[in-house]
Amino acid sequence: MTLEEFYAYHPDDRKYELQAGFVLSEPHPGGRHGRVCLRIALHLEGFAEARGLGFTFIGEAGYVLALDPPTVLIPDVSYLSFARGQKQLAATTPFQGAPDLAIEVLSPSNRRGEIGRKVAAYTGAGCPLVWILDPKRRTVTVHEGPTASRVLWEDDALEGGTVVPGFSVPVRELFVP
Repeated sequence: MTLEEFYAYHPDDRKYELQAGFVLSEPHPGGRHGRVCLRIALHLEGFAEARGLGFTFIGEAGYVLALDPPTVLIPDVSYLSFARGQKQLAATTPFQGAPDLAIEVLSPSNRRGEIGRKVAAYTGAGCPLVWILDPKRRTVTVHEGPTASRVLWEDDALEGGTVVPGFSVPVRELFVP
């Protein structure tokens, strides 16, 4: 499928992504997933907005990560620096290029290979930071580039590094008890 065909594709209210030219959809993941997305988005938005650093988006902002074959992903939560986001806010199509931070919250339907492909697509398109939140294990896997990753546990702090300087939140605060 081309980007133009994808932009016109709206068969129902499901979330659709375009990966290497193929349309993929996911079932709605449920309440726990939604709460975890909200918690990380609120922490990130409150911090970034108060400091004029950037914009936080929840599961509606898509990103064109590649043109050939076309790839458009919609992270559960994403962040763009003020300089990059300001240029694209008026767009009515997915943002061009990778977010500065892509956040995916695992749901019961996710498979390891699927998440690995998403991380590879984000980092391959230049996304410097990807967080994978796992509500079941109550962990965050931090990907900094295509090969560097580490797992954070409940007693650890999730930090924004150079992407969101000064941001820090205890991992345990991201998960619903």
